[in-house]
Amino acid sequence: MDVVMVGSIAYDSVESPEGKIEDALGGSAIYGGIASQFHAKRLNLGSVGLVGVVGNDFLDDDRKSLEDLGLDLRGIETADGSTFRWSGSYHGDMGVAQTHDTQLNVFGEFEPKVPDFATKPSVLFCANLLPILQSKVLDQVQHSRLSMLDSMNLWITTALDDLLSVMKRVDLIIINDGEVKMIANDDNFIRASRNPNISQNRDSIQEKFPRLRSKNSSLNTRLQPKKRTNNNELGGVFRNIMVPAANRVANSVKEATSNLSNRLLSAKDNEETSTSAEELRLRSSVAHEKEVESLYRNLAISNGGSLPDEKVKEMKEIALRRKAISEQVEQDKVEVLDDFSFGDLIDSDTNKSNTGGKEGLPRIDS
Repeated sequence: MDVVMVGSIAYDSVESPEGKIEDALGGSAIYGGIASQFHAKRLNLGSVGLVGVVGNDFLDDDRKSLEDLGLDLRGIETADGSTFRWSGSYHGDMGVAQTHDTQLNVFGEFEPKVPDFATKPSVLFCANLLPILQSKVLDQVQHSRLSMLDSMNLWITTALDDLLSVMKRVDLIIINDGEVKMIANDDNFIRASRNPNISQNRDSIQEKFPRLRSKNSSLNTRLQPKKRTNNNELGGVFRNIMVPAANRVANSVKEATSNLSNRLLSAKDNEETSTSAEELRLRSSVAHEKEVESLYRNLAISNGGSLPDEKVKEMKEIALRRKAISEQVEQDKVEVLDDFSFGDLIDSDTNKSNTGGKEGLPRIDS
């Protein structure tokens, strides 16, 4: 047999915000078996057998429904008396059951007897039942792949010592976050999950299934936290990439500005009539403004981005401030333009200004 499920078979009365139901077929062996059979059929695996006890009141229709699903029921014992009944409710996040009434009935005298044909399954699941009974099941079965157990708040409250003892004998424990906190007696889930009573099975399951690596495993790269780049590394990126790029842009602007000045001087020399200082200043301002705007847009596009409109506006303001160029041309002081560079507007290794560039020009990277 591929899978053996040993657990409770019950009639449950459950209440939730969605409604209430009385005496519904339930129990850990029932739901665990149905889920296992679903996947076994889908994957063409072996049979799934149930081991449990029911009373004389267990309905034939319920038995037939389980058989129709393909479950092996030869391990279910019928005893004199009533079937186990449980009453409870779920509220809030629906993760914690509130027990209202428990009537063990025949389940209280249940001594699990695993059939001989089911004592060597691939997988053994000790579903939710008394921890001492789970221990008796483990005494009878030699699984070849995996052993698991499930539990609940009822057994944590009433049989904690027995539960902790049997937990040490299986590979995998199935409990929710509320039950983890109860066992560890700690309301902090992260801290509770590290409690030795909870984490004791970790090495065992990883030895049997090495692909189920711990989050702390150096081999599990998918679960490794992403490396956070510190400030020093960011600084290195800026120095190695951004600063050289900024210097290249600065040299381009400097060269373009110098060429513009030369063109203005050449135009002045070729004029047959004298040009007034005011006319020259106006022509210099308009030409310089268009030149700078076009240059910066092209530089931004060539570097994979675009220049925001507010930056273009700043460039225009810079161009207007440079109206003084024409006056410097008149005074043969054009060489001052050669000192203007893009590096005056941004931080670099040689320019540490935090408030502005050369001659009070606004920074364009702020």
